[in-house]
Amino acid sequence: MKQIQISRTARKVAFNIIALGSKNEMQHILPEGIVQATIQLLISSRVASKATIRIVAKMAWVYEAFDCIMPGQFRAFGYRKAFCEKRVRGRHACGATQVLTLGAGFDTLGW
Repeated sequence: MKQIQISRTARKVAFNIIALGSKNEMQHILPEGIVQATIQLLISSRVASKATIRIVAKMAWVYEAFDCIMPGQFRAFGYRKAFCEKRVRGRHACGATQVLTLGAGFDTLGW
């Protein structure tokens, strides 16, 4: 059986969402339920264990430390997710019934 290769970018984005969820100032920015859905998706797909999730949630400071290289990169994940979800929910409210996500990785929007 062929081993499936998990995208490092997909894993990075998912871990960023979890780390962002540990930041109080991001609680009102992140879409409701996105952190828990991302955790559930990673654990269900066996990409991360509960122990790994706990470590990632406590490692937000590491992501923030790299902001000196690309300022705002860490929080940009959360703002981008919020922007996309708001647009999709708005279109859904207007009658849209499908979502096409290209390069979804561990994105929970379609879920």
